[in-house]
Amino acid sequence: MQFVANDSVQTTAGNSADWSVLKRFTVAAGEKISLFVQKLGITIYAAKGPVRIQAQSDAIDLASLHDTVIRSVDGSVIIEAKREILLKCGNSYFRMTPENITNATNGDYIEKAITWQKKSPDGTMQKTALPYANDIADLARHGSKFSG
Repeated sequence: MQFVANDSVQTTAGNSADWSVLKRFTVAAGEKISLFVQKLGITIYAAKGPVRIQAQSDAIDLASLHDTVIRSVDGSVIIEAKREILLKCGNSYFRMTPENITNATNGDYIEKAITWQKKSPDGTMQKTALPYANDIADLARHGSKFSG
């Protein structure tokens, strides 16, 4: 069955409207798709397979009046960006770019750990500036290997 209209098609139900499809359900629009719920929210489930949301030529904006939760029950949460990741809370922020990491706050900065280590970058990092140690042999043992 196919419905065709030159202008608009509207369906109104005083109580419920239900659609059941045994294989595939596709919605396509040339301009915009809007969903609005007055009282009980929107729930989307996928019993199997991934759920993908893409903005192929613009931004994605998620906003809520109360808490926003991103959770992986049995895996990892990966946040990836090409230019910048910025986490903000009030006047405090954590900014990460390919070139640097910045933590800033107007209040106390507290770290809690059993151990704290500072190590050289791992093999996945590429040197884009001065090397960490030059390749000059320290023949006179004057520390020239670390002089830059």
